[in-house]
Amino acid sequence: MKKNILIIGVFAGLLVLSSCKKVLDADPLSLISPEVVWSSKANAETFVFGTYDGIMGAYTCGLKGAEDTYTSNIVGAYGGASSALPVFTETLTNRDDYGFNNWGSVRRCNVIIKNVTESAGISDPDKKALVAEAKFLRAMSYFNIARKTGRIVWIDKVLTENDDLKLPSTANPTESYNYIIKDLEDAVADLPTTKVAGRTNKYVAAAFLTEVCLQALAYKNIRQHRTLHQMIHCSIKLLPMRNW
Repeated sequence: MKKNILIIGVFAGLLVLSSCKKVLDADPLSLISPEVVWSSKANAETFVFGTYDGIMGAYTCGLKGAEDTYTSNIVGAYGGASSALPVFTETLTNRDDYGFNNWGSVRRCNVIIKNVTESAGISDPDKKALVAEAKFLRAMSYFNIARKTGRIVWIDKVLTENDDLKLPSTANPTESYNYIIKDLEDAVADLPTTKVAGRTNKYVAAAFLTEVCLQALAYKNIRQHRTLHQMIHCSIKLLPMRNW
């Protein structure tokens, strides 16, 4: 009898260990599957929150000094020939940053837009707000580049290894700012008015749209479906200070 009880106990223990292993033995252990991340608004927001840091850091860092030393031609970047050394010595890698390497941040924004839009577990109103937040962040990332170099490489989808990665830059600053302004217009339209510390909302996006429009006025022939002056006027009307 004791022998039978012992065998049953061992068998039960093995079943428990087996079930625990199935639940906990995720590979790789440091990652959560995309299905889980995009299954709900709360889970998706953890990815959104993690996107702010790099973009805000690059934006605020750029405010500390003049940006005129940057150029999309790395041979002349920073106003000196030393930047050309990695090119001529063939030591340049995809990790080198010459003031226009925002690919990681842009990809995160595009991942949010794609997966939130396709999610079956996020409601339509929440989808609109999260996509708008991602467009705001994408615009901020690109604005940080545009004010340094004028021209940007506009990417609005999640690229894969099968895509042609030899992507052109915009023809001129006018085209760059048109893309950025369009993202911010979409963000203003769909972001909530709720104030949450450390997170954008409709009024923040409208204020940022005003900043971008004022910067864009430095270039000629910027054209949208509204003039920049009209856009600035509209965005300012959205800015009751108590809601910031």
